[in-house]
Amino acid sequence: MARGRPTFEQLVAHAVGELSPADAARVESELEDSPRARAELERIGEVVAALRGKASEAPTAEALRRAAVGVLRAQFEVRAWLDDKRSWIARLAHDSRSLAVPAGFRGAQPSRHLAYACDIGRVDLQVGRPADASEAERRIRGRVTAPSTRPTDVALRLSDSGAVVLADECDAHGRFKLDATTGVFDLVIDLADRATRLAVLGLDVR
Repeated sequence: MARGRPTFEQLVAHAVGELSPADAARVESELEDSPRARAELERIGEVVAALRGKASEAPTAEALRRAAVGVLRAQFEVRAWLDDKRSWIARLAHDSRSLAVPAGFRGAQPSRHLAYACDIGRVDLQVGRPADASEAERRIRGRVTAPSTRPTDVALRLSDSGAVVLADECDAHGRFKLDATTGVFDLVIDLADRATRLAVLGLDVR
C-alpha cells in the first residue's frame, strides 16, 4: 500500500525539531517513497543549519521554521515535476573549484568540472565560457552514465520557476551539450524506460 507524501510544512517542522516522535517517525516512513521529498528535506536542513550558524544566539524552532519557509517554499512548489516519474536525485561528488582537478580535465581550465552521483547513475559536467562569448554565456558539456538503462533527453529548468529554458538529446554515449547563461538551474535527464528520470538540483552555472 502506497504511503502519503510529506507536505512542505511537515518537512520544515521535521527539520527544525517541532514534530512529536510519532509524527517524525511517520514522516521518515513516507520519505522512503519520495526522492523529491527526501531531497527537499536535505535542502531545508542545509538552510536551517546556515540560519543557526549566522544567529548571534540560538533561534527558536518557530523562527527557524518561518525563515526556512520564506527561503524554500517557492522552489518546493515549482519542483512538482519531480513527481511525474520516479526521480533519482544525484548528489555532488566532485567540484573542481574546491577539490583537485582530475588529470583528464586539467587542460580545460578555466572550465569547471562537476560530478554528481546516485544509486542508478552518474552525471559528469564541464561548465565554461566559450571563446569569444559574452561574460554571461556558458557552455555545459555533460555525460550521463546509467549502467542499467540509457539516457535519452536532457532539459535545463530554472530553479526558481521550473520553466524549461534549454533541451537536448543525449547521444549513444550519453553525451549532451547546452549553451546557457549564468544562473541556478535544475538539470533533468529522462531515461529510456520513460518512467524514470535523473535530476541534479540547484546547479550553479557561473
